Amino acid sequence: MKEIKTFIGVDISKATLDICLLDDQAQHFQITNEKKAIRKFIAQFKNCENEICIGMENTGRYNIALLSELALHTFTVYVIAPLHLSKSLGLSRGKNDKIDAQRIAMFTRKNHADLKPWQPQREVITQLQLLLTERRRLVSWMRELKTAVKELAVFEKSTSLKTALTVNKQMMKATEKNLEKVEQAIDELIINDSQLTEQTGYITSVRGVGKILCCYLIVRTNEFRNINEPRKLACYAGVVPFEHSSGTSIRGRQRLSFFADKELKKLLHPSAMSVIRLDGELKDYYQRKVADGKNKMSVLNAIRNKLVHRICAVVNQKRNYKSVLVMS
Repeated sequence: MKEIKTFIGVDISKATLDICLLDDQAQHFQITNEKKAIRKFIAQFKNCENEICIGMENTGRYNIALLSELALHTFTVYVIAPLHLSKSLGLSRGKNDKIDAQRIAMFTRKNHADLKPWQPQREVITQLQLLLTERRRLVSWMRELKTAVKELAVFEKSTSLKTALTVNKQMMKATEKNLEKVEQAIDELIINDSQLTEQTGYITSVRGVGKILCCYLIVRTNEFRNINEPRKLACYAGVVPFEHSSGTSIRGRQRLSFFADKELKKLLHPSAMSVIRLDGELKDYYQRKVADGKNKMSVLNAIRNKLVHRICAVVNQKRNYKSVLVMS
C-alpha cells in the first residue's frame, strides 16, 4: 500500500463544494455540487489515487453526488460525523466554507489512522435512505397538522376558524396519501432486491422489530457492513450506559451517551414497549426487574439493548430469530 501524501478536506453545501488540498501547503478550490464538475476535478488525480485521502462531513443527501463519483475510484475516503469533527476543534475562532474545508483536511491528516474508511453503499440503499428521510419529514408534518386540528377544534366555530380547520384537515389527508406512497415505494425496493428481502426477513423475525426500524438499521449500518458487532451497534444506538466517576469523591450514576444516534434510539423505544406487552422472556424479564425495584426506563433500555444484540445475531448468523440461541 502506498503512503498517503495528500489529504483533501471537502466542505459540502447544497450548491457548492469547498475543497482544501493539503500536502506541503494548502490549496483551495470551489466547484459546483454536481457530478460533471466533481468528475472533472477528480480526473486530475487519476495517476495517484492510492496516495490521496479524502475527508468530508456527513451531510446526508448533499453527499450523494460526491460519494457516487468517489465510489468509482480507489481514493481512501472518510465520512466524518459532524459532532466528532466539531468536538475535535476545541476553541476555534471564525467560520466560513474555506476555513471549514481546511479544518476537515487537517483533521483527516491527524486522525486518519484511527478512522474507519467509508465503504460505498449499493444504489438501492441510497434510494432507501432518501425514502426514509422523506418519510420522516412526512411523519413530522402529520404530527404538526394533527396538533393544529386539535387546537382549532376547541375554539368557537367562527368562519375563519372553520376555514383554517378545513385547510388543515385537507393537508392531513394529502400528507397521509403521500406517506402511503412513500411506504409503498419502500416495500417495492425491498421486494425487488433479493439481498434486502433476505436481510429484512432475518431482522423482522425478532419480535417487536418492525419494517421502519429494520430499514433504518440497514441504512445506518450499510447492510451491517460498517457495524455488525452488537456492542458497537448498541453504543451507536445509545442504549449502553457508561460510568461517570472521578477520583474518590465523584460517583455519578451510569448514563447513556449524548452522542448516540437519537433517531435510532427513538425507533427502538416503541419496539421495546411492544415486546414487553407480548408473552415471552422479555416481558417476564421486565416484570421481574421492575418487581425488584429497578427503574422502569432503565429496564426498558436494557430491553432495547437485548433487541440490538438479537438483531445482530440473526444478521450475522443469517437465520431467523426462532432458530438462533441468544441469551436473555
